[in-house]
Amino acid sequence: MSRISIAHTIGAYQSTRWVGEWQSGEDYVLKQQVGNGGDLFICKLSHTSAAGSEPGAGVNWETYWTRQVDIQPFGSYTIDGGII
Repeated sequence: MSRISIAHTIGAYQSTRWVGEWQSGEDYVLKQQVGNGGDLFICKLSHTSAAGSEPGAGVNWETYWTRQVDIQPFGSYTIDGGII
C-alpha cells in the first residue's frame, strides 16, 4: 500500500483571494484566484485579461496564471504538472 502526504505550503500561494469566475477585460493582480472551465487558477502576473490570457485556454495563459489543482477522472490529481 502506498501513502501520499501533501503538506501545507507556505509561500507563493499563501493568502490567495477568490474573486469569482474569470472574465475578459478585468484587472487581475498577484495572488487572486479565479475559476475557469471547472478548474482553479492563481494569478502570478498582474494584467488586464483578454482572450490570450484566459486561464487554461488562451495562447499565453501560463504567463499570467498557475493552475491550482486539476481534478481528473478516477481520482488522480495533477499538481504543478505532475500526476499523483
